[in-house]
Amino acid sequence: MKKVLYLIPGFGESTQDKPYRTIASAAKASGYEVVMYSPKWSRAVVTQWVDGLKALLPPKKQGEVTVLGFSFGAFVALNTAKDFPFDKIIVCSMPPFFKGDIKDMEIGTKEFLGKRRMNDLQKHEFPRSLKTPITFMNGEKEDADDIKKMLGYHAAWSGKKKKILVAGAEHDLETGTYLSEIIKELTDSR
Repeated sequence: MKKVLYLIPGFGESTQDKPYRTIASAAKASGYEVVMYSPKWSRAVVTQWVDGLKALLPPKKQGEVTVLGFSFGAFVALNTAKDFPFDKIIVCSMPPFFKGDIKDMEIGTKEFLGKRRMNDLQKHEFPRSLKTPITFMNGEKEDADDIKKMLGYHAAWSGKKKKILVAGAEHDLETGTYLSEIIKELTDSR
C-alpha cells in the first residue's frame, strides 16, 4: 500500500531546512512518498496556510496518508485534518492558539502575530470530535504552560492518541532527541 507523508515546518521555517530534510530522508527510506509544504508565512493567516495544504491534497485519499507538522505547521496540520481524512496526525510542539486558548495568550505573542492573524485564529477551534489517530509531541524543556495545554489537547482527543514528552528537547527540532523520536514514530508505527 502506498504511504504518503505531508511535512509542514514551523513558522518562518522551510522544508529545505536541515531537520525537515532529515525527517524526509528517513521517511523515504521507510517507504513513504514525502510531500513537503512550506507555507507562505509572511503576511498570511492560518486559513490561508490551511488552504495551501488543502491544494496539495488529492481529491480522494489514496493509500495511507500521514501529516506531520512542527509548531505552527502542527497547527496547520490539525486544522487541515478537519477536512481531509488523514490516517495519522503527528503534531510537534503545537502552539496553544485555538479559539479557546486566545484568552490565555501573552500580550507579546498577540502583538507578534498581529491583528489579522489574531482575528483569523478566532475561527479555529480545537477539533475534539476527530477520530484520527494522533501523536502529540512536545520537548520536555518547552514552556510549562504549553506542555500543560498539550496534555489538555491529548485528554480532549476523541480518537486513538499518544503523547510523547521528548527528552532534552526545547521548542526546536534539533535539540534533545526530537528528530529521533519523530523518525521512530514514523517508522516504528508502520
